[in-house]
Amino acid sequence: MLNSLKNKNDVFLTAIFGVLFGSFGLALSLFLPTVSSNIFFVISVPLICAVFLLAIISVKSMLVVLLFVRALLDPLLNVTKISIFGENIGAGGAINLLIIILAVYLITRNPERLSKNNLFKSWVFFLFISGIAIIYSPVPGRAVKLFFNLLSYMSMAIIPFFIIHKVNDKKFWLNVLIFSSILPVCFANFDLLKGGSYYLYEGMRIKGSFMHPNILAFYLILIIAISFYMLKSNLFTLTTAKKNLLRIYLVNLLVLIIATKTRNAWISCWALFFIYGLLKEKKYLLFSALLPFLLLLHPFIVSRARDLFTDTAFGVDERLNSLAWRLELWESSLPLIKNKFIFGHGLASFRSLSYSFFSANLLSRQSVASHNTYLGLLFEMGIMGFASYMMIFLIILKAFFSKVRKAATHLSAGYALVLSYLVSYMIVCFGDNLLYYLVVNWYFWFFIGIILRGIELDDRKQDIGNNSVF
Repeated sequence: MLNSLKNKNDVFLTAIFGVLFGSFGLALSLFLPTVSSNIFFVISVPLICAVFLLAIISVKSMLVVLLFVRALLDPLLNVTKISIFGENIGAGGAINLLIIILAVYLITRNPERLSKNNLFKSWVFFLFISGIAIIYSPVPGRAVKLFFNLLSYMSMAIIPFFIIHKVNDKKFWLNVLIFSSILPVCFANFDLLKGGSYYLYEGMRIKGSFMHPNILAFYLILIIAISFYMLKSNLFTLTTAKKNLLRIYLVNLLVLIIATKTRNAWISCWALFFIYGLLKEKKYLLFSALLPFLLLLHPFIVSRARDLFTDTAFGVDERLNSLAWRLELWESSLPLIKNKFIFGHGLASFRSLSYSFFSANLLSRQSVASHNTYLGLLFEMGIMGFASYMMIFLIILKAFFSKVRKAATHLSAGYALVLSYLVSYMIVCFGDNLLYYLVVNWYFWFFIGIILRGIELDDRKQDIGNNSVF
């Protein structure tokens, strides 16, 4: 806010954060023995307060700071976690709450901005079903935690509709996303140079500043999509030097994805270029056709591919390869899905109930997530939750197709690339727990929100007045 605290809306925002500070202080006093046992949480408290104060001074600056640092914070936030009501909660929860409150404030200040926004309406319906699923969840604490994560995803998706008022705003936030990736990519490169971390059965993998190689891999695919978008979209006028820098960056990102050894990410990245080739530039079809053969020249890629054809049944060591393991898990869950097909077993219930139906748990002695976002939704929220989640993506796809109809031309290169990335994201959901990867979803939904807001501006053929909070 440039003229902070000069109107009732700014006072309202200050009041919200004042109440929040008071509630935060009360919560700290109630859980003081638990809080004081974790020195990292104690250290994080003044830093959290500083971010909240920054939000009061300048929302734009706060968003820029969060986007630049959030991809780096997981290892730090993880050590701040304390056990409250049986759930591990840390400073990351406060950051989530900050984004949610910001979204609520923006909606309260300018509700008409979302009055005809189908993305917002579809998200609200999905969250409504998710909220109901908390009531009958066998793990209500974990369900509430997941619900707030989902709420933060929606917040990131709708914030661009309030902060982007002209084409230059769209360019600014896309630049923020691409520049915010530099440090995480540097950490990933450093991890690669030192050899990565050892994982049983997979060997050495890199994870950079994230908690798992898979999360890094899916984050890198998003950055590839944004970089590729900047190269292909007519939104940016890039010099030859800048284009070459982006191309070098893309090659670096591809190398890092390979080093994560995340096969689902490899498939998703390949699908990104293949679908783009189908939609826009046929030369990328040739690139997509040749790429797998070129990659198979590398020994560890061959090894990772060969793993899918070994250990397809329980053997002497009682081990299944990752694909066979997933198929066994999904097949085991089907009877329970059929039993509660309409509303499911409750939000976040799959992991806790996997003991009862997945025989491999008896061997590993640990619960497991669904490793399939769609099947997990069917299990936890039934067909209602699955349908409401898919509706979100249908709304996004409809926006792209309506763009084509209104333009009466082929899909532009930029929008074709985003559409390709959206489909590749949906492909990832078939084989991983993507809803639980908070950082990836924060950046993904913020990017999608930017693009959809851009479509709105394109449809109006003009910039709209700047009545933002900045």
